[in-house]
Amino acid sequence: MRTFKKLVLALAASSAAVGLSGAANAAASISYAGGSGTFGNSGIAAGSFTDLLNFTLPVSGTGNFTITTSSTGVDFKNVTIDGHAFSLTSVGPFDYGFLIGQALTAGVKTLSIGGTSTGNGSYGGSITFSAAAVPEPATWAMMIGGLGLVGGAMRRRAKHQQLAVA
Repeated sequence: MRTFKKLVLALAASSAAVGLSGAANAAASISYAGGSGTFGNSGIAAGSFTDLLNFTLPVSGTGNFTITTSSTGVDFKNVTIDGHAFSLTSVGPFDYGFLIGQALTAGVKTLSIGGTSTGNGSYGGSITFSAAAVPEPATWAMMIGGLGLVGGAMRRRAKHQQLAVA
């Protein structure tokens, strides 16, 4: 629970330090707090575009990402998070993408969104992040004790079998 609170505070603080790329894509943004967030861009000019959105994860964990076009004027060419590609598909005039259960390490993460726009295009997406579980001290103690009991039982059984063979 304490780790989760630290995660929430760090993610809220990092939302102020979000980096964006390119003056032409100044509307691209990411909003991240409490282990989840949204991102998007609107008013994308005609032609190719690449948006780079940065955010910081204070701990390692697992991320789930979705993205969809909000208008018929955007065609995704590639969408990645730190080089891990989204599965992309088109349904009619709309494009969709997702990346589920991606393991992520702590640090700065870059969401890269590339595609083409016919003019005034837009997209939106969501992020959810779960911190990696860290066992409680009592869990570690119980695991070590259990391994000790198993080792002791194996050692006793091995001595007992040697006596039976002789």
